[in-house]
Amino acid sequence: MNKLVESIIDLKGAQCTSCSIAISHMARRLPGIEDVIHDKRSNTLRVAHSGDKTNIQKICEYVQRIGYEAYPRAEEKKLKN
Repeated sequence: MNKLVESIIDLKGAQCTSCSIAISHMARRLPGIEDVIHDKRSNTLRVAHSGDKTNIQKICEYVQRIGYEAYPRAEEKKLKN
């Protein structure tokens, strides 16, 4: 079984429910993404994934295309499977 890691993406401006649904839905469609949680209070997106950082970059690019800002944090946390 692959080990999962959690990445955190800081968001700016994407606070409404429809934004949250759109971002989470798109992210879950990427291969290797296991779970996505959008915390509107902290304006963060927590992404459990296989470790492929290109998917984190794709999520950030998508957020920017729909008019908001997204900044991945450098640290990742290993998750227990």
